[in-house]
Amino acid sequence: MASFFQELVAPGSRAFTWVEHEGELHLGPFTFPADLPVPVAATENTLAKQLWFDFPYPGRGPVPTGHDEDEETIDGGELLRGLLEGHLPAASPDYDRLVDQVGRCLLILAAFGREEPHHRELEQVIARAEEGAALFDMLLRHAQHHLQEGTHFAEQYEGEAALREFLLARLLLHGAHLVSPTTPGVLYDLGVLCYELARRISSDRPDEAKDGQHELLAESLHYLQLALADAAIREETPAFFLLGLCREETGDREGAWSAYERFLASPASEQYKDLALEVRGRRGEGDSGSPDRTGGKS
Repeated sequence: MASFFQELVAPGSRAFTWVEHEGELHLGPFTFPADLPVPVAATENTLAKQLWFDFPYPGRGPVPTGHDEDEETIDGGELLRGLLEGHLPAASPDYDRLVDQVGRCLLILAAFGREEPHHRELEQVIARAEEGAALFDMLLRHAQHHLQEGTHFAEQYEGEAALREFLLARLLLHGAHLVSPTTPGVLYDLGVLCYELARRISSDRPDEAKDGQHELLAESLHYLQLALADAAIREETPAFFLLGLCREETGDREGAWSAYERFLASPASEQYKDLALEVRGRRGEGDSGSPDRTGGKS
């Protein structure tokens, strides 16, 4: 089943063309096994063709910052077939454009392509990318930029623009998680973002909210629980508070209050006194509250 959030914000981003190849293929920082076809953007997949991320790899010059409102006019399938036939040199602008389009396709498929037969293998292509440290830093930097832009648009009541920025942040953070699966700050940021998206969809689009909210809350619970294995997350962020909200909104009231109590017992309750007051004031009450987003940890 396709992601509700992806369908809501960028429905054309599910469209890919899969190119078969013989033998192992090295494309920029990515290595595709012989039995794994390479995804490129289909005509209607404007998200994969927009310049919101470019990938570092050995031998490439400075990576451009790009402008995500621009859209590539290249045909990724044609370029890839030219590469496979020996007509596209690796040291060329078109090669870089091909690498970046394929990379963006990988990020989209890794985050939202669970229904694809090659989902796990595609995740591993990202996880094993060359220059992993540089890629991780770039993914985080770009994700934080889009989170800030999304928050700005949300404050200006530009809901569609905000959702698009949060979608890009979601893709980039998930990519960073694949490169470094146990980084607590990334896990926490993903948990916070998924919770915020669930809340935003439920308030802005109540007629469409139920399935999407459930999906996003489940993802938030998953990432927050992973992040809470880290002492700094437990002690310096309101992760337990957010975990309680997610559990309460999914019907697990007993688990919710267990999380709230752990938040009150943590040093974080001193730093986030307004949230601690909310929990203490709500003991025995049914209102789950809707706190504003807390800062990320990446």
